[in-house]
Amino acid sequence: MKLNLTVLSETHKNILRVQRKFVISALDAIAAYLVKNGDVGTELREMLNKEYMINYYDVIPDKGPLIAHEIELELLVTNENGEVEIKVFRKDFRKANEALICIVSSKLKGRKARLLDMLKDATGEQIKLINTHITQTENLIKECYYLKLRSQLLIAEVGGLHFIDDILKQVSKNIKSDAHANYILFKKELQTLKELVQLNSPVREQRDYIFPYDTQDILAQRREFNKIFNNCKLLLSSLLQEGLLESTHENSIIMSFKHLQHLFFAKCDVNFIALR
Repeated sequence: MKLNLTVLSETHKNILRVQRKFVISALDAIAAYLVKNGDVGTELREMLNKEYMINYYDVIPDKGPLIAHEIELELLVTNENGEVEIKVFRKDFRKANEALICIVSSKLKGRKARLLDMLKDATGEQIKLINTHITQTENLIKECYYLKLRSQLLIAEVGGLHFIDDILKQVSKNIKSDAHANYILFKKELQTLKELVQLNSPVREQRDYIFPYDTQDILAQRREFNKIFNNCKLLLSSLLQEGLLESTHENSIIMSFKHLQHLFFAKCDVNFIALR
């Protein structure tokens, strides 16, 4: 499927903008650490600060059961010449390593390998110092992992919320009676779907991330989603059959439901991978 980020509401765009700003800031701090310790040159930080280099491969899961839930992201970017253009980013194994988080993470892994080599010939205080650097490097590698994980979850979540809003907008705009019991129930069920879509992302406590849920919670959430999702489609069918909604809008609404389901399952799959 394709998720066109250019048509998201400003509210949803701002959620992604905040996350991207956070990711770039975190990566720049890590790059500064690598530069300070002589692991990379200053060009890494310069690359991170070039807007046209920022891509979204990192927010698309690159392995596991998500093969069935590939997402293409369409968004506006500023290219090397300062021109704005629409670009589509796909899940692409050949280009995945070009992603910024992967680049920084690979530099950290290289640093860790060098530190482990140094440890072989170290003695006394040197061992303690090197182990301290290894621990710090491992923590930064973990930070990269969670930057990627949280971005994956957020893309799926914001996309799901976008399609819920789109469904409600299409139905509300064309419903012939907004006081009908099934329409009121339909809106209520959509609100429940919205709450389910926003559940389950790791949270940061002090310097570490924790998962306040497990795989059983995800499975229970999926079952609840499927139940409410099917209720919504039955209610939509009822509104159409009763003539409260023109059938000309049916295909578009059904497609938004399909995309919503796709993104919700993608978020669940990201969590399943992380909780293994």
